[in-house]
Amino acid sequence: MNRETRQVRLDKAYLKECAERLGRCKHLTARMFPGCERGVYDELHQEFDSLSSAARAVDRGHDELLFFELARYIRFLRDARALKIDGYEHALIAFSISLYRQCSEGEISRDTYTKAATATLNALSEIAHKSQGSEECQPDAHAAVSDERKRHE
Repeated sequence: MNRETRQVRLDKAYLKECAERLGRCKHLTARMFPGCERGVYDELHQEFDSLSSAARAVDRGHDELLFFELARYIRFLRDARALKIDGYEHALIAFSISLYRQCSEGEISRDTYTKAATATLNALSEIAHKSQGSEECQPDAHAAVSDERKRHE
């Protein structure tokens, strides 16, 4: 099997895994509300962490970053915020899941996905920093996405 054929097969397997895991993420996100069981956050964190690892395995750095940051944010909600999520955060997480699905199904361009994912990650980062009493929002999500985008051009 040549390298190109192998990459096509890996990409198909990756997209199939993403579709399955994001379906579970969507279901779990719908179950997130103040006072829900810790297990919902644990499962959602694990799904995003697994997606990040899968993206790394097929060299999809931007996907890896999105899923890594979502896993990190879910962990933040679970540990630092004692399972408290507000409607805005819930909407951003649900939007991230929908955004990836739309890109993988060709409904939106990769460029649109990159811009929207960057804005979403920055919003979540800002919420996390404000919740932890920090005055400054770290713009690391934007910088990391931009660096990753340049790497793949």
